[in-house]
Amino acid sequence: MMEYYDGQTVSISGKVFMDDYKEGHIGITADAESAGMPGMNIVIIEKPGEYSLDVPANFGEVYIAANNIPKKGYSKYYSGHYAKNPVLVKDKAIKNINITIE
Repeated sequence: MMEYYDGQTVSISGKVFMDDYKEGHIGITADAESAGMPGMNIVIIEKPGEYSLDVPANFGEVYIAANNIPKKGYSKYYSGHYAKNPVLVKDKAIKNINITIE
């Protein structure tokens, strides 16, 4: 994960939307192989809204996903991914990577 990476990074940012949000945190993940696994980086936000996370600059293709992380004992789990995955990461910040959790 990114806490061990000391090279140049770029940010990926956008908004997470979830029409029927009830509770729990939202985890946004960046991974090199598939949407949903936090292999590269993860950021947690309190509820649907704006997010930003860092990934290595010039990495290439990165998959972005978001998951509603329920409170303990809550049985429903919701997820979504960026509709145009993968995102091509070069050396500039990437904005408007919006995700809808259904």
